[in-house]
Amino acid sequence: MIRENESFYKRLHFLTDLFLTILALYLSLYLGSQDQYLENIFIQKLLLFILPVWSFFFLTDKTAYKYRQTSLIQIFKNLLSPYLKSFTLFILLLYISNSLNQNFKIVALFFGFNLLFLSSIRGGIKLFLKIRNSNGNHLKYILLIGTGSLAQDFIRKVKENKDWRVKISGLLDWEESKKGKLISGIKVIGTLADLPQIIKNSHLDYIVYAVPKRFLNTIEDSLSICEKMGVSTCVSADYFPKSSANQKLLTLEDKPFILNKPTPRKDEMILAKELIDKALSFILIILLSSLFLITALLVKLSSKGPVLFKQLRVGLNGRKFTLYKFRTMVENAEQLQKTLLDKNEMDGPVFKIKEDPRITRLGKILRRTSLDELPQLFNVLLGDMSLVGPRPPLPEEVIQYDLYHRKRLCVKPGLTCLWQVNGRNKLNFEKWMKLDLEYIDNWSLLLDFKILLKTIPAVLSGSGV
Repeated sequence: MIRENESFYKRLHFLTDLFLTILALYLSLYLGSQDQYLENIFIQKLLLFILPVWSFFFLTDKTAYKYRQTSLIQIFKNLLSPYLKSFTLFILLLYISNSLNQNFKIVALFFGFNLLFLSSIRGGIKLFLKIRNSNGNHLKYILLIGTGSLAQDFIRKVKENKDWRVKISGLLDWEESKKGKLISGIKVIGTLADLPQIIKNSHLDYIVYAVPKRFLNTIEDSLSICEKMGVSTCVSADYFPKSSANQKLLTLEDKPFILNKPTPRKDEMILAKELIDKALSFILIILLSSLFLITALLVKLSSKGPVLFKQLRVGLNGRKFTLYKFRTMVENAEQLQKTLLDKNEMDGPVFKIKEDPRITRLGKILRRTSLDELPQLFNVLLGDMSLVGPRPPLPEEVIQYDLYHRKRLCVKPGLTCLWQVNGRNKLNFEKWMKLDLEYIDNWSLLLDFKILLKTIPAVLSGSGV
């Protein structure tokens, strides 16, 4: 529904199509040609024809890469239009160049293989989307501003289009009297004055302003709050607020909107980061499997309680997830924390004691060597965390955040970040937050790589207590 990355995925899909087309060509030549010399000449001619022809018809077709609200049969029909046009022109070019008759077998094989490959990739993508969307893990949570006809029309469209994977968390209005009322089945949960607190306590991927033009001059302050708190907003494209956020044009039900992102980002680099995260975490889990088993056995034998410590944390855009660590404290550690609040050595909403009496003897070693963090590689593999990013906070910590602290949640939390390699527990809360926001504002793959390299000596030095 919110197609902010549509152009990127379309380009990626087209490059895959082009690769499969060239693969089909080489396979056809391998099976249909016996003359190596003629094959080399012919393949150069074919590539000269294919690249511009396929590029033109597939990139200009509006339905060739459409999957939303589209059945599998319709997806194949949408493929046939640019494919048949491309192949018809391709045949014509071969005929004009007197290359068709002597290579008819190759051309026939190419037609069949290419159509099979392109159909298979589309069937695979549709199956993947169906499996991925079979649960609620990929829902986009939206807070809708407005209760009038535009908002009601938006709600109706969301309900009609289940494959948008959108859940409207609630509505906000200007009038206090509407609070608690149901509008098209969605509850009005507050007014614009409640926006900061709602953002702080909720998982929100987008805030959509469905308001008439006469109200647009009243929302600029709330847009500024959203930017400060790291939440993406969607506003009608004929309204351009003064903002330093990264602005991008997208469509909602084919209507233009301006998407305001809290930080600059390139979709290609974000995808690369996610692929690197999953690949490295998988490799590390395999390589460190013996260390996992030994550590788990030592934890089990050294003290009573489970091997893993599980705790609810807050991730990307406020999404809650279960974080895994090897247990380093006594079994009832969370209950005992209430009796130790007066000994907290950290300022802000974070609780930490250097000589925490709840930590077991083995736990001190695990923390000093950061071995207790190893199970979080599974969090990275599951997509809840990244290798590099701000540490995931507790829900009760987020409630106490100032407005700008909440911006930490506009990226995935990580195992390590600038705070880890710049003093870790020696930092006060505000310095910690500033380092996280510095990371977000200056993020790049190169920065991630540098942080990972600096983390190794930080861990080996035993400063992770």
